[in-house]
Amino acid sequence: MTTGVVSGLGRNLPFATAYDEQNYEDFIQTDASINPGNSGGALIDLKGNLIGINTAIISASGTSSGIGFAIPSKMASSIVNQLIEHGNIQRGIFGVDIRPVTPEIAAVYELPTNQGALVATVLPGSSAERAGVQVEDVIVAVNSEEIEDASELRNVLGLQRIGDEFDLTVLRDGRRKTIRTSIVSDRASQQVVPVERSPLHGVTLSDIPSTHTYYRRNSGLLVTEIDTDSKAYYSGLRVNDLIKSINRKSVENLKEVDDDLLNQSPLFLHILRGRGQFLIVLQ
Repeated sequence: MTTGVVSGLGRNLPFATAYDEQNYEDFIQTDASINPGNSGGALIDLKGNLIGINTAIISASGTSSGIGFAIPSKMASSIVNQLIEHGNIQRGIFGVDIRPVTPEIAAVYELPTNQGALVATVLPGSSAERAGVQVEDVIVAVNSEEIEDASELRNVLGLQRIGDEFDLTVLRDGRRKTIRTSIVSDRASQQVVPVERSPLHGVTLSDIPSTHTYYRRNSGLLVTEIDTDSKAYYSGLRVNDLIKSINRKSVENLKEVDDDLLNQSPLFLHILRGRGQFLIVLQ
């Protein structure tokens, strides 16, 4: 057991955003020690209440340097409930591309604050389009709960149940407008990878190219391609992740990896992503 303090809320991981298009992030930052193997452990308060699930660290050495991140318990609970009910995480599609409200955007659109998220794109045929959401709307609340920024809106929409209706409040031409809408099913999320396939089915691995600017001083297997319908993708693996070990066996290059190892289930992958290291379990 280690002790520490919460030093920030609503944080994004700087090394994850470049590789994760969906980017559902709302991390608790803590200086409690989170070393390799602690991912998935509990972050608790002084009364023993669960407040988060330890997830990642920023570290050049691979051991805790006092900057750790945990998934908030509220977000984890929603995911757990979906796993119990559906057996997988059902991410729906709303159909908007959003941008942060910068001071410059707030000035142009004569907004009272920098809160909310600017709608940059509305996908044709989406729930957003059918509900009447328009480009240049600024989304400021969901179910009357104020939205701080684009990151919070992405998380709130990402945790909505597919098919459930909710109220979206937007600013349009200086006026507040409430829109009733819902999240529709993402067809890809309904597809199940056959259990007889390797947990790494749909993933292309390679040695680290000599021209790679970031990982050239490391060793391991570089993820160069990944099928977005694969089990590995749903579990969090992304292009440009570096696999340092598989089932606690260090891997220097592809020659050291045989089919017997890759076809084991579960697979425990020690991942290096940017400056962060964490564990992904595939089964």
